Amino acid sequence: MAKKKPITPKGGFNFYWIYGIVAVVIFMLMLTSSGSTGKQIQVNDFYSIADKGLVSKVVVLKNIGKAEVYLKQDKLEEVRAIKPDWKNIRKQKSSPFAEKTADMIFTTPSIENFENRLREIELSLQEKGPDYAFGVEYDEHHDYFSEILSWLFLPAILIFFWIFMMRRMGGGAGGGAGGA
Repeated sequence: MAKKKPITPKGGFNFYWIYGIVAVVIFMLMLTSSGSTGKQIQVNDFYSIADKGLVSKVVVLKNIGKAEVYLKQDKLEEVRAIKPDWKNIRKQKSSPFAEKTADMIFTTPSIENFENRLREIELSLQEKGPDYAFGVEYDEHHDYFSEILSWLFLPAILIFFWIFMMRRMGGGAGGGAGGA
């Protein structure tokens, strides 16, 4: 009597689901890691709040043409009163583990013009007093995740394609012309 094969249910777990989940997670990380989470403003808005002495620090990201604005935490109410859509600007958490993020961010005009305008603002604020001054830092933004991902993406595609082709070819050879 021949042995019967056990009946296995169709539609069980497929290993390709893991590939899909990993791809979706990587894609979501790329979308959500956009860098600073500050409120997007115009450069003229920055000039107006800087003239009022509400800025504590500006970090100019030269390689991407943006600037991050850090506000004076004790003057947030004044900032919120300037524009209605700035009401959601929150006070920074003072935890040693919390990374301080920019309150506002804007696209800088040409760096030379922007630096000249910053000098003018700093000179006018020095006349008003030390409470109005703010610091300016220059930095470069590096998105290490994207750089690593760009180097790993092509080899990963080649490996997945190789695995896929080897699985397809490993199903056993069909009957060919037999030898004598």
